[in-house]
Amino acid sequence: MTLQVPVAPAVTGFGCVYLPVSDAYDAAQWYCLNFGLEPSPNTPLRPGMPHAILLYMPGSPGVFLLTCENLRSTPLRQRNGEEMLACCLLVRDMETALTHLKANGVRLEADVPLDRGSCGINLRCYDPDGNKLELVQPAR
Repeated sequence: MTLQVPVAPAVTGFGCVYLPVSDAYDAAQWYCLNFGLEPSPNTPLRPGMPHAILLYMPGSPGVFLLTCENLRSTPLRQRNGEEMLACCLLVRDMETALTHLKANGVRLEADVPLDRGSCGINLRCYDPDGNKLELVQPAR
């Protein structure tokens, strides 16, 4: 008997990443400062906003920051105990990114990026709300 697999809808792109934050306005400023993201014209930055959409270029997938109450005090963990990553951001030059993050006091998982060969160079850090982020400089 042959298993019949239904045809999946064709995904044409990646829409956004949703991140829970304690204050969308404050978080948006942090992401703009540390990663160069820009506010979407759909969500001009203003205090008290319930959410913010940030882009790295017009029309790109966005980072959607959602103001949430009662953020988890303990991070989600994988079965092996490692903290779950919230998202992965691509960078052109890891050394420049690392220098910038250190200068801004961003909490890093390690002070030295990890070279993962064909997977690129990786660095993990945390936003002020404890979301664990990964930066990757793709292998050349």
